[in-house]
Amino acid sequence: MVEDLKCYLAAADIAICPIEHGSGTKIKLLESLAAGIPTVAFAAALDGTDVRDGMHALVADKNDAGLLSALNRLADDPDLSSAIGHAARQLARERYDWRTIAQQLEHHLLHLVDRGAP
Repeated sequence: MVEDLKCYLAAADIAICPIEHGSGTKIKLLESLAAGIPTVAFAAALDGTDVRDGMHALVADKNDAGLLSALNRLADDPDLSSAIGHAARQLARERYDWRTIAQQLEHHLLHLVDRGAP
């Protein structure tokens, strides 16, 4: 447990999100995206999100060699790493920011009320 995750995220060059299965909230993934950290993840970690392989994160095969290959790809290509980090942050702002989510929820709830839905 850490009190303030921000300093650890700021120090990171690459994030790893090796979630193999599950359908819950992907907080670890969303935190790294929001911080603009280029992220390596297993495909299951992206399920239920708008994160796209090669655009917002890199998907690795579920083994040591797959993780190492994706990590090396980001480490060896600063332009790719930067592009993925920027795209990830933009996606997090547009789709997963609490203010955005609250606005969308309010819009839909008001629409239901205006229609006189039971």
